Amino acid sequence: MNAYFTAAEYNPFHNGHCYHIDQMRKAGATHVVAVMSGNYVQRGEPAIFDKFRRAQAAVIGGVDLVLELPLPWAVASAERFSTGMVAVAVGTGVADGFSFGCETAELSMFQRAAALSVQPGFQEKIKDIRRDGSSYPAAAAKICGDTLAAMFSQPNNILGVEYVKALMKYDFQGHILPVQRFAAAHDALKACDSIASAMFIRNLLATGKMIDLPVPDGCAELYASLIDAGFYVKDKTSYERQLLTLLRAAEKSVYDAIPDAVGGFGDRVYRAVRQASSLEEVYALIKCKRFTFSSVRRAVLCAALGVTADTVSRQPPYIRVLAMNDKGKSLLRQMRKQAELPVLMRHADTASLDGFGKKVYDLECRATDIYNTLTARLRPCGTNMTDNVFILGEK
Repeated sequence: MNAYFTAAEYNPFHNGHCYHIDQMRKAGATHVVAVMSGNYVQRGEPAIFDKFRRAQAAVIGGVDLVLELPLPWAVASAERFSTGMVAVAVGTGVADGFSFGCETAELSMFQRAAALSVQPGFQEKIKDIRRDGSSYPAAAAKICGDTLAAMFSQPNNILGVEYVKALMKYDFQGHILPVQRFAAAHDALKACDSIASAMFIRNLLATGKMIDLPVPDGCAELYASLIDAGFYVKDKTSYERQLLTLLRAAEKSVYDAIPDAVGGFGDRVYRAVRQASSLEEVYALIKCKRFTFSSVRRAVLCAALGVTADTVSRQPPYIRVLAMNDKGKSLLRQMRKQAELPVLMRHADTASLDGFGKKVYDLECRATDIYNTLTARLRPCGTNMTDNVFILGEK
């Protein structure tokens, strides 16, 4: 076996991901494993479709096994998000390769940028530059010079540097495969050569436009059935009242505990929530030159869901299986023998978790219960414990 892992949100699964899978196969991967965000994604918003349905789409599109990145790391900064992804991949004990999408597909560039960013004094220099209100990418680019600036200023490259840093931290000896994005750029608002950004597809799904959706065969039918059944999150207006209610009901201590809430950031979020009458107004009151919109959305979402700094400061405590095909089954059998972390297939498997693992799982359950109120059709509580792993070919 030659198992390659890829980090992905699959929100939703689309043709660009299929191209990425093809590149991993060409590089020698016999098994492709996706570590996927759950019901909330790194842009700081609920996913359009729940994690089990998106995992199903990923397997339909060619992934062999889909694992979940637990909530605290799925809605974290690029560094913590990437470290969580790598921790899950390495924790399986079967990772032979790790791949990620990027704007600059030169591994040596990522290695140079990652090595530079872990040098003593690098973070202090970043802090000094950011005192003038600069963002982290802008500050990093000033330190690294023009040659490496793109590694800290383009969205997928930024994550790529963090993946390589995390792989270095875990002394990963497997193959690292950057795959260059082409056709539609990150967050592009139109499709190009049958490839579309996730944002473009999200916009189509929000309007109910299912004609010529640029996704793999079988996925469009799945998405259409979910929309017809009401099991999807349409847009901000469909869930902002629920999130605003959670935010207004949260104690001040919740805001103080937001991950990365330094320099009075928690206070800033708390004040914005008490002044605003919409999510967009909350974001606008918090946003400044120092904080990107994604970091603002993540902070607000963490406050609503109760994700705290003490949780995300550690590593994912388990491996949750979401979907697989026959090849994924065979890899899972090997993974169960070699994994360094508990492997969860069903709720009963949580009995093997330690106190921290149970805390993260309980947080996931609560966040899923909230997610089930954000979709057009409400679902009951407890689905994080009762939804079954999707197995391609089984009913």
